[in-house]
Amino acid sequence: MKLTEKYTDPAYIVFCDNRRLIALSDNKGGKSSYSGKNQNRNQLACYRINDGIMKNMSEKQCDHGLYNMNSDTVRFIELKGSDCSRAIKQIKMRESID
Repeated sequence: MKLTEKYTDPAYIVFCDNRRLIALSDNKGGKSSYSGKNQNRNQLACYRINDGIMKNMSEKQCDHGLYNMNSDTVRFIELKGSDCSRAIKQIKMRESID
């Protein structure tokens, strides 16, 4: 089952399209942001992970999951201004959840 078939709630889908430029920012008012290029115009789905797909988890998770439908891969994105060790922990925590 593809990720886009399992997770369909618009409450945690940030976007689902083939946009050329990807821009994500901290929705809690922080200064951290992510920007990327989708040069091949792949179909992408961006999910809110923490307080979205994983909203009932006891541990904090990464902020976003960027799913590339063409390659069936996910990039986990954690927006952190300075606490990089905590960001790594949050991404590793996500990897351990099925």
